[in-house]
Formats: sequence, C-alpha cells, structure tokens
Amino acid sequence: MHAIDFRGHGETQTENENDLSAETLVQDMLAVLREIIPPEEKLMLIGHSLGGAIAIRIAATKFCSNLVGTMVIDVVEGTALAALEHMSTILAKRPDHFNSISEAIQWSIRTGAVHNTESARVSVPSQLVHQSSRYTWRTDLPGSQPHWRGWFDGISEMFLELPGHKVLLLAGERLFSCGLIHCEPFCHDRYGSSRYSPYTWTNARQISVATNVWMWPYDSRR
Repeated sequence: MHAIDFRGHGETQTENENDLSAETLVQDMLAVLREIIPPEEKLMLIGHSLGGAIAIRIAATKFCSNLVGTMVIDVVEGTALAALEHMSTILAKRPDHFNSISEAIQWSIRTGAVHNTESARVSVPSQLVHQSSRYTWRTDLPGSQPHWRGWFDGISEMFLELPGHKVLLLAGERLFSCGLIHCEPFCHDRYGSSRYSPYTWTNARQISVATNVWMWPYDSRR
C-alpha cells in the first residue's frame, strides 16, 4: 500500500507548491504510479475528499490498464460544489497558526473539523509545518481557490463510467442524494467519514473487504 502526498501537502516538495489544479495533481500522481507500480501488478485507487476526486480522474485517464477498482470516500460532486461557496468563510475563521500540535488537535475537535480524537491525532500533524516557534498550515488553501471548482466538476459522470469495481463510501444520509446508483455504496453513521479524517474502524473494514475481494478474488489462502 502506498499513501502519497499531493504537492503542497505533507512531505512532498515541488518547484511550484501552489499549482494545485486537477490537471497537475493527476499528472503528478500518474508520474508516481509509473515509478512505483509495475505494469503487471494489480492497482486499486482509494481517495478521500479531494483525493477521491483525483482518484476518479486518474482512473478515467485509462492509463492504468491494471486497475481493478476505485474507492472514493466522502466526496460527491453536487455536495462538494455546493460547499465551495462557504469555504472562504470557513477558512477566514481558521487560526493562522498554533503554538503546538496538541493545540491544533484540540482546536480541530472543538470546532468539529474532525469528529474523534484518534482521527485528529493521525490527520492533523501532517497538515502543519513548524516555522519560527509555531505551527502553520502546510497547504495554502486560500491560495488554491481558483482550482476548487475544477477539482470536482464532472466527477459524478466520470465515476459511473470508470472501468472495474467502484465503491462510494459516505457518512449518514448523503448517500441518498448522491445520484450514484450503479456502484457499490456503503453508508455508516458512527463517527462518520469526517472532514480531513477518514481513519475510522468502519472505513478501514470496508477498505479491507474491498481490497481482499478485488485484488485476490480467487486466492484460496484467504
């Protein structure tokens, strides 16, 4: 399993950290996949939120002839596009720095950005960088605003037309408004696939099931 940071995220370093267009992110990921995945090896793409939108676009390029399935977590085109009009307000209320990672984790839980402590401990630290005795946001989300709509436009139809297996994993009742009926949807309420943190037991179980079924469907050792 490979967990890859986009440019402008985590420990990935590029010459242009601010080019977060969908086209650039797709080309970045295709370049990485060419290096790390042998052509004969089966490939399963999993992505959360923006990562899910980019996973769909990667699968739609038909570059991955060895693709067996695509799982997207907590991303639906209509819901994502509708939320964009509120994103600037949300970011304006976000602190621009923290004195410690612990403070950032506590803030994320208190404000509901992440809904459980375990998820926050996993997902929050990689979103921060240490600069001048304080922690600031690794990714310039306000600066990426010109790319927001391009991340999600058209992904619903694109998802339905993907080759191989497809799973849409959502929290709560949003499944019923997503319009994606020709896939294998999973819906759960406990914890939810909360923003920036799809690290819950329910999600992990569904990923494990899909991986076993898709990657090794005829393996008698299972």
